[in-house]
Amino acid sequence: MDPPRICGHVQPKATASLAVQACRDLRQQRHQTCTGPSARSLSMVSMTAGLLAWRQQRHACRSARRASEVMQTAPLFEVEPATPEGWSSKMGIVPPDDIRRRIRLTRGMLERDILAYLGDTVWEYMVLRHQYQQVVRSPFTESQEVRTIRQGRAAVMLHRSGALTGREREVLLEGAQKVWLQKVRWNFEGIRQVGINMYCCALGLRTLLGYAYMDAASSDKDLTRIINEIGLLQKPGMEDQMLAEITGGIFDPSLRPPGNYFLALAPLGHAALRLYVSRYLCERPLVASEFIYRVKLALRQEELDAASIAFLRDSATAEEASLMQGARERGDSYAFAFECLLGHLALNLPYRLHQIVSEFGWARPLEGT
Repeated sequence: MDPPRICGHVQPKATASLAVQACRDLRQQRHQTCTGPSARSLSMVSMTAGLLAWRQQRHACRSARRASEVMQTAPLFEVEPATPEGWSSKMGIVPPDDIRRRIRLTRGMLERDILAYLGDTVWEYMVLRHQYQQVVRSPFTESQEVRTIRQGRAAVMLHRSGALTGREREVLLEGAQKVWLQKVRWNFEGIRQVGINMYCCALGLRTLLGYAYMDAASSDKDLTRIINEIGLLQKPGMEDQMLAEITGGIFDPSLRPPGNYFLALAPLGHAALRLYVSRYLCERPLVASEFIYRVKLALRQEELDAASIAFLRDSATAEEASLMQGARERGDSYAFAFECLLGHLALNLPYRLHQIVSEFGWARPLEGT
């Protein structure tokens, strides 16, 4: 299947109102956002050299002054709905396996804490993606305690099921072995709430997911097998249908309101972006504390606010601008609207998601784009 082509149709009115609003917002905050060189930079990470695109947008103040003028002439790009094979896989993990550039011997190249952090992000992405397609349970019902307990139980189930290969069992056990000794100083309360055994099992599962996502000896086929065994690859609405049958029709699966659920799309988009940033930093070995700090630094709200305004001005389609406008009507930030868009694309058009992320330098651009 041919990859989507970029069309040069000019539709300036679709996002003109967004540009005007962006200009007003930034002018109101001019004395806060335009007082230092770090605020003028649109780089998502000031400590790395990975940001290759939008270098011309170095000053947020200058962008605000010219936003409304540029939006009247800037071309909007339309992406055809067709996507290459593999981008509409059942699992929907991002980026797909043939783009990810896996690492050899991650158990030696990366610290166990980095693999666990990466695996926890994979867990969060798959849980949010699965729950967005259901009505019966909100993504926000999971506390950190519940999250750890579920991961621990899933680890025990996988270990007993025989679904893992010998190497995957080794990774699971290695990730769980005496891990609480390193964490008890700064997460004593979290360990106390769930117990040492459950906490160690949860860290073992996170390490296994990180290994399956990033190691060259594994593949998305193996990751799909593991996630499917956990139960996060059910068809959309399956849990709703089961609840309707159990309650004898009292629960109506059609109760889901039409349109986009922005409060659930934003965390999904945030998790998708965190996967891209984490995969990028995995190629530059760091200690765990620096790795996690750089991921959080890349996802600061002020960075995403500036990047989302530049995205609206330079390359947003009419549909993407409309979705972000719908999220902004709630009075939320541009970063929130941008994460809502990323979550929507992760569910429906991951190829376009990769195009956007690659423009920021967090992924390798695809051939022909």
